[in-house]
Amino acid sequence: MLIREANNSDCDAIFNWRNNLQSQKMFFENKNVSYEEHVEWFAQSLKNTSRVLYIGEINRERIGVCRFDYDKENLSAEVSTNMNPSFRDQGLGKLFLISAIDKYDLEHETVLKARIKTENEASKKIFEYAGFSVYGKNRKEIRVERPLNKISFKKVNSKDIDVLYELLTKREHPISHNSMPSLSEHKKFVLSQPYEAWYLINDYDSAIGTFYIKSDNSIGLNVSSPTVAIVRNLITFIDHNFSPKKEIPSKVPPYFFINAAKSNIRLKTILDKLGQLPIQTSYKLITKKI
Repeated sequence: MLIREANNSDCDAIFNWRNNLQSQKMFFENKNVSYEEHVEWFAQSLKNTSRVLYIGEINRERIGVCRFDYDKENLSAEVSTNMNPSFRDQGLGKLFLISAIDKYDLEHETVLKARIKTENEASKKIFEYAGFSVYGKNRKEIRVERPLNKISFKKVNSKDIDVLYELLTKREHPISHNSMPSLSEHKKFVLSQPYEAWYLINDYDSAIGTFYIKSDNSIGLNVSSPTVAIVRNLITFIDHNFSPKKEIPSKVPPYFFINAAKSNIRLKTILDKLGQLPIQTSYKLITKKI
């Protein structure tokens, strides 16, 4: 999915989506707008430095618009989306919202908020999937927000065995093993100090994942719900605090590299958005089936 900033060529498409009957039911102002009103609103939106309009595209087809309005006083941005009616009910709403937020996060670090009509069950699920939680509601609307991440890193020690094990049980994209070790096996592993560096990743005071660096300059990352902010903070922390081991031809490259499971589409997407360079694909050999 391509996410790009809106331009003048998108004006008519957004107008048609805006006056779609199904769309109107989910707007707080659910009356038709005239074409002249829309053209004026759209022109002002493109000029407004506090507003960003993103268009989602698949195979050069516009699938929706996502608007971010930054509030300088409250240091937050309000998010709203509207899908092209031709692409509704195809499961694209979640991907579109998360992809638009990823692009916004690349240039803005702020709290995100949204207002959702009480009866709009689809939007509730989409925003919840994107990491938003309810902070207020009344009969007509639900207000949700995604707080700004406050990421910190803590070096792993023997007191972290239980929290490490809990994070391991929640791991969704394993690479090195398919079955969970026992707690005693895990304890023995942690105490053996297996990595060059091993850190807990905290958001405020809660552990949300781990990363480790091995002697071959590889980096393992376990975060259940990675975001642009989390991964960017991780890369910055590693860049400021560690240097790659000296190159050993055919054994150790002169740079750090992150291993990502094939199934971890979210992490790979974020790394791509942050300008990291993919270098290889690894295959597990299943020789008995050949």
